[in-house]
Amino acid sequence: WVETGLNTDPNVRDIIIVAGETLTSDLHKLVKYTSAAVVKSGAGEPVLGVLQNAPASAAMAIVRVMGITRAVSDSTGNTNGAYISSAASGVARASAAAASGTGHVDTTGSRSTQPLRGAYVIGISLETATTGATFSMLITHSGAIATTAV
Repeated sequence: WVETGLNTDPNVRDIIIVAGETLTSDLHKLVKYTSAAVVKSGAGEPVLGVLQNAPASAAMAIVRVMGITRAVSDSTGNTNGAYISSAASGVARASAAAASGTGHVDTTGSRSTQPLRGAYVIGISLETATTGATFSMLITHSGAIATTAV
């Protein structure tokens, strides 16, 4: 990968990586890194960042890995402040609590077990989005997080 100077905002980081599949219709979708290339993320998968261009297969993809970006909402939409994870085909969805899976959380000096979000959390929605709409998101790379605030 190559770090770029495409954006002059010091709070944003874009990198260039080869596209491992045709992404010509996937501007602002979530991508993952696999086999030295990026492809659209699947449901619940870890996300490298958000696609900032629409490259053909084997062309250079610009991926935002830090800062504020636009993202494409899935068929359920999301609300302002929602934790965002990947749905199928690289679209963003509001992350729900997992049906199973727990983590240990320190609650004021005592450890408790809390349910985790059902997928890797890539960021936080900065606005409400309807089905298929493009919305603003802050990339946080939070990963697995508890569903209960500590």
